Amino acid sequence: MIKKQHTTLTLDFNVFRNTNRILRINGITKELFFPSTITTYMSVKEGEKTGVWYGFQTYDRLIHTAEELIALQGRDAQGRKTMYRNGYESAGDLYFVDQNGDGVINNDDKVHIGSADPKFAGGFGATFNYRNLMVNTTFTYAYGHKRLWAMAMNDAGYVGNYNQSNLIAGKSATLLGNYEATMPRMTQYGDGGEFHLLR
Repeated sequence: MIKKQHTTLTLDFNVFRNTNRILRINGITKELFFPSTITTYMSVKEGEKTGVWYGFQTYDRLIHTAEELIALQGRDAQGRKTMYRNGYESAGDLYFVDQNGDGVINNDDKVHIGSADPKFAGGFGATFNYRNLMVNTTFTYAYGHKRLWAMAMNDAGYVGNYNQSNLIAGKSATLLGNYEATMPRMTQYGDGGEFHLLR
């Protein structure tokens, strides 16, 4: 605080960290998925923290060529070729990490990919008084958390029968080369339900 005859300036600052752990859900269920088991963005598991993002990890790039995609295909126990994802994948799709190395991207490859809970958060502000005049400012902040980037999921992934946002024009592998594009190719009900871009 700085104080003079008719003037007072007060500065304030705080920082906090929220830590939590799920001890028990109901004694039977060990893990819950939100918003549903069909479309899952978060999971809550006994012994772990809340606010955990859940989905496929990517290599932060697209599949560049058809040859690269063929190399990703695996073999089942009978030696038959298995598809990398669903048989409709193509160059320009997101390159997912095969967590268990079986050559197939499915629910077994979903992992925790970040937390919505910040490492720390807080606020700061200032209050200025001069005679009967008071001016106050307050700011909040958070650091070390990830958030769901829904624009990519809605605008590139859920093509369906809807018009697409002009925000992705010139960014998708549909229009650009697979090396230059920053968003996957747009397909009918394509990767939208499967990819979660976090920032």
